[in-house]
Amino acid sequence: MLKSKSFEGKTDQVSNFYNAPFSRSSLEQENLKEALERPSIPDGLFGLPPANTLLPKNFDILPKNPELSEKPLKIAESEGLEVWY
Repeated sequence: MLKSKSFEGKTDQVSNFYNAPFSRSSLEQENLKEALERPSIPDGLFGLPPANTLLPKNFDILPKNPELSEKPLKIAESEGLEVWY
């Protein structure tokens, strides 16, 4: 995908949901091959997204705590809101 202000007025389609102008065209085989072989070039056509640092690292299941599971505990209350644990 290429995005730039220089494409304004050069689009021939409009998206159904967002009413955003766009255009499609195929890439030349030789340009596509070079871009896929070296995806980390900063000014290349393609690139990988940055690493997601929000993914959890520990998926261990914690043991049940019978004291907390015995009955619900109200932990917050305000006008029109109650939070139970």
